[in-house]
Amino acid sequence: MVQGTSTDLLERLPEVLGPPIQVHELRADGVLDPAQGLEVAMDPEGPAVRVRSGAAAFVGPVDPAGTRMVVVAPTARPEVLGFLHALFATLHDKAQVERDLESMVPSSLNLLEEVAMVGETMPKLSAGRSEEEIAALGLSAFVVAAHVERALYVRVDRARGVAEVLVHVLREDRGGPTPVPVVVPYGGDGTVLEDDGLVWRAARCTGGALLETRVEHAGGWAAGSPEALAADQVLAAPVRYGDGESARTLGVVMVMDKRPSRYSSVTTMGSEECKLAEAMAAMLGSVLGARRVAELGKELELANAIQRQILPERSVEVPGFDVAGACLPSGAVGGDYYDYLAMADGRTLAVVADVSGHNLASGMLMVAARASLRVLAAEERSPQAIFDRLAAALFSDLTRTERFITAMGVALAPGSHSVEMVSAGHCDALVCRASGAVEHVAGSGPIFGFVSGARHETRRIELQPGDTVLLYTDGITECCNPAGEMFGVDRLSAVVARSAAGSADAVLAAILSAVQGFADPAAGRDDVTAVVIRAVGVPQP
Repeated sequence: MVQGTSTDLLERLPEVLGPPIQVHELRADGVLDPAQGLEVAMDPEGPAVRVRSGAAAFVGPVDPAGTRMVVVAPTARPEVLGFLHALFATLHDKAQVERDLESMVPSSLNLLEEVAMVGETMPKLSAGRSEEEIAALGLSAFVVAAHVERALYVRVDRARGVAEVLVHVLREDRGGPTPVPVVVPYGGDGTVLEDDGLVWRAARCTGGALLETRVEHAGGWAAGSPEALAADQVLAAPVRYGDGESARTLGVVMVMDKRPSRYSSVTTMGSEECKLAEAMAAMLGSVLGARRVAELGKELELANAIQRQILPERSVEVPGFDVAGACLPSGAVGGDYYDYLAMADGRTLAVVADVSGHNLASGMLMVAARASLRVLAAEERSPQAIFDRLAAALFSDLTRTERFITAMGVALAPGSHSVEMVSAGHCDALVCRASGAVEHVAGSGPIFGFVSGARHETRRIELQPGDTVLLYTDGITECCNPAGEMFGVDRLSAVVARSAAGSADAVLAAILSAVQGFADPAAGRDDVTAVVIRAVGVPQP
């Protein structure tokens, strides 16, 4: 490219190197002055100048108008010819660098816009008050930075197989230097059931963004689908939160139809837009995921408070028995439960139960089971009838959520040491006699949630003063030490036998202390629940 100082330098060569040196302009049409003895030959690499007299000729770089400068040296000395060779090589390299720099300007300016967008958008996203506001802020920035026609955020619920268009941002040209992004309503109901369309393929994709064009889909995209809004191209990037197998898909970012910018006339999307969409999806995933975790934390705190409230505030008082119980959830919300229920015949049903899992869903199912148990106990006069009716009441909810409940109950009659026990597939109860002998009462009976018309049986146990009954959950027997050994029923039996001479509170404290001392603190643990029932005093005749 010959311009500025390069042109001046070439034009001054005759006065610097002497009159034999001539400088001519080779126009774009290849015409030179025939009177100068110069002929133009069109070679594959461009015009070449031949001089009839045999003098050396050098063709300089092309300027923006297509002009070349020709230097003719009829009688130049060898060192002058060497200088001219070096000069034109330098000018050629200079022109190439300038052309490269000029071609880099649009992409560099676009890149600066995109970097600025990322830097400015993240703090704004974190300040968003709702999922819709956060998505709208991110998509508006993307539409401006990437110069696309529109962008959508589609919220995805993979468990239910339903997606919903939550935000639709359109680019509007209002006569200013930069188009304005505007949040507009999405036409139709915006619901996308799970299918093979672009939304769900992006939601299931474990890689990066997906880019498709209408040419690839000759029949067009499915009518009514979000991608059908695109005139030419559509790009979809999954919005995820978390890493690896624990990553959760929250939604999909969709952007459509590239538009020219101040720096570029390109109207097709490529790898640059894909990377930008992936960056935006990652930002949205980080902010939306953190927001959901915070909301879940609040829900867990509330659920934990509710669960604490439904556990007995104090031990029950039944003449002839000393009773103590405790429940230690492994997380914010546990699946274990114990209670003392007043039966219709005046007896008290001490119950221990365990819902599969120990999360929010398990805790809520336990709350429902507790409410049902209290109502049924007040209406029924036998533990068997209570468990049968509870099994029927919970069957639908348990099968729908793919969970189950085990439970065991002991009916205590005031002034009598004859107790009735009923089980729904729970851990064996332990009966520690005053002599130190330990008996196992099998936890037979159908588990709640496995059989719709379950029938349970009761078993009568005769106790003597000093005998102890223990109901517990498997969080006690299945906890492991650092070596991987389980606490087991034998250790539990030994702890009960050693402490059985004390009060129910003392036996309970000994069990919890032994389990906490045995368990590996670095390992995950299950909920721990136990109810201790000691026969005391002399039964009434």
